[in-house]
Amino acid sequence: MLPDQKNIFSLLQEVEIKWLKLLYNHVKQLFSHVNLPSHDHIHHFRVWQFAKQLVELLSSHNYPFTYSDLEKLIVSIFFIRYGTY
Repeated sequence: MLPDQKNIFSLLQEVEIKWLKLLYNHVKQLFSHVNLPSHDHIHHFRVWQFAKQLVELLSSHNYPFTYSDLEKLIVSIFFIRYGTY
């Protein structure tokens, strides 16, 4: 593992510790009254998992990510559909 890759894993972990449970539970509550399983809280969690893979891949090719970038990414993923239902 390259040093920068280790850094990106640490940043992702920090972001998840701060945001993942909070966002997941909030979006779960928001979508609890909507019958749309294709875009429920589990969907948003899957999108976050795919986004992390892309971040790791881009980082391995020297694309820089800051903690702020990753915070914006996770929040935007979980709230992309908010307000449309």
